[in-house]
Amino acid sequence: MKKIILCILFIFIFYICICGCNNNETIQQSVIGSVHDPVHIYIPQSTNAWNHIIKFKMIETPKPTSTPTKEVFTITAYDLSIQCCGKSIRHREYGLTARGDSIRWKTRKDAMAVAVDPRFISLGSTIKIEFIDKKYQKYNGIYIAIDTGSAVKGKVIDLFMGDFRRKYPAKETNEFGSTKANITILSIGEN
Repeated sequence: MKKIILCILFIFIFYICICGCNNNETIQQSVIGSVHDPVHIYIPQSTNAWNHIIKFKMIETPKPTSTPTKEVFTITAYDLSIQCCGKSIRHREYGLTARGDSIRWKTRKDAMAVAVDPRFISLGSTIKIEFIDKKYQKYNGIYIAIDTGSAVKGKVIDLFMGDFRRKYPAKETNEFGSTKANITILSIGEN
């Protein structure tokens, strides 16, 4: 289904380039996505499709929660090491999350991703993490729930620390340990 959507999107972009449009115009196309999943297309200054690469990004609009409430969760950490994820760097699914996102080669700040138990937090949800212990407050922020894990059960969140391209967890991941944080679900994703 994604291949069909991308094919239709490419044809639409090509048509726009051939027919022309205003320079640096952003077009919202809702024929391809649903009301909750608009597609924004950036058209380069020149409309000559053969001389320019067209860049586009599909943007999901998460459903907002009615009244965000804070709950205390246990927070642990993981990286893409074989010990944490069970896949070597050469494995074809290395860095792919349960939701299908790639976090390969990304740092914690690039990904801002967490693994969750989908029975408690839906995949695709946007959450705010506020650590109770001041030692961990440098990790406070807005994260997206894009992964699951065999040890992530119940009110546990596994914070992605980055891709260190190692067999064993990085020092930062090991030293993180386990702590508590207030979690606010800002928008609910789809399981």
